[in-house]
Amino acid sequence: ERLVAGIRRYIEIVDENIDAVTLTYRESRTLDRAGRDRIKELEVSTSAPLRDVLEDGIAAGLLNDVDVDLMVFDLLLLAHGWALKHWHFGALYSLDEYIRLQIRFVLNTILPAERRDSYAHLVR
Repeated sequence: ERLVAGIRRYIEIVDENIDAVTLTYRESRTLDRAGRDRIKELEVSTSAPLRDVLEDGIAAGLLNDVDVDLMVFDLLLLAHGWALKHWHFGALYSLDEYIRLQIRFVLNTILPAERRDSYAHLVR
């Protein structure tokens, strides 16, 4: 449940800052090295709660043993995708639908098969 809440909140924050997210992607190439490094630092620090939840879930045997670093950045990209491809997804889905579908995708990937029944309301 912590992971679901974290994914939901991260995508909501992207939605609340949709213009800033797209601007950051568009303009980051014009920044000097220090500016680009700062953006990278911010991405790592803002992703820390997701990393913690994944590591805790794996350690507790609640989640599949996935590459945490790769999964964290996949989650960031799913969230940023709402802003970067809003021209497409916004026409097809509400924010809540997008979040629900992305959560379903993630959980079907990282939940062990024997635990999916416990989260049936989220994975179907």
